[in-house]
Amino acid sequence: MAMSLVERAKAAAKKQAEHKGGGNSLYNKAWKPTKGLPSLKIELTPPDGQRTNLRVVPYTITDPRNNPDCEDVGVQWFKRRYWVHKVGIDGIRVCCLARTFGKPCPVCQHRRKLQSEGAPDDLLRKFNSSERELFNVYDYGTKTLRLYDASTFLFGDFLRKEANDPANENADMYVSPDKDGMILSCRWDAGTMKDTIKLGSVKFVPAKTAIPQEILDKAEDLDKILIELPTEEIIALMDGEAVPSAKQDTKAGKTEKVEEKKEEKKEEKKEEKITEPVDMDF
Repeated sequence: MAMSLVERAKAAAKKQAEHKGGGNSLYNKAWKPTKGLPSLKIELTPPDGQRTNLRVVPYTITDPRNNPDCEDVGVQWFKRRYWVHKVGIDGIRVCCLARTFGKPCPVCQHRRKLQSEGAPDDLLRKFNSSERELFNVYDYGTKTLRLYDASTFLFGDFLRKEANDPANENADMYVSPDKDGMILSCRWDAGTMKDTIKLGSVKFVPAKTAIPQEILDKAEDLDKILIELPTEEIIALMDGEAVPSAKQDTKAGKTEKVEEKKEEKKEEKKEEKITEPVDMDF
C-alpha cells in the first residue's frame, strides 16, 4: 500500500534528521560508526539552564591505526584524536592521511605546492588540517550511549586543563569506568568563531557506580571508525572545488588566485590534475 503524503513527509523528515551532523552527515567522510551509535547534539546552555551530564565510556583498542596517544592493543582507552581537512565547494570533512594515519596526504602535498609558489596565507589556510577528538559518552539526559565528535580547541583543551587543576580533586578520574569515575557536568557557551559552541564550564561529579558491561560492550572502537579515504577519492573531492594554484602578479604585487565558475569547471576538470603525493614530515 502506497504511503500517504503525511507518511512520506514524516519519512523524509526522519531521513533529513539522520543526515544532520556527526557520522551520518553527507559532509563528513572522516568517520562512520560501525554500531550505529547516534551523535551527541549540544546546544547553548541558558544562564539558568540545566547542564549536560556525560560519562566518558572507554573502548578497547584492537588496532591503534597510528593512535597518537595510545598504541597498546587490548587495553582500554577513552578518546581518539585525529585531524581533518575540509575539501571541495561543500567543505566535506576528510581525515588528513598524514597526521591521522602517518601516510602521504594529497591535501598536505597540494598545500606545500601552493606555498612553494608563494601563495598568500589566506589561501594556504584553506588546506590546513584541524585537530578533533572522538569520545563515546553516556548522556544522562537521554539515557543513551552516543558519539561525541568535537574540536580539540573547543572541548578537549579546556577539559584537560580543568582535569589537571589541583583544585578539582580527583578530576582526572573522569576516564575511569569504575565506581571511582566522574560524571562531567557541562555548560556550553558560544565560541569566538561564528556558529561554534565550546565547553564553557565543567564540574566533576563522583559517579559512585561503575559503567555496566552492557554499555561498555556497545562503545564504538574509535580507531576503527575513522575513514582512510583512497588518495584518488580525496583528489576527486578537491577537483570538485577546482583546486586553485597561485602565481605572483608582479605589477600589482599581489598573489593571483585562479578561480573558475561552475560552468567552466566541467570543461577544465580534465586538465586539473594534482601530482602524485609524496611523503610528508610531521
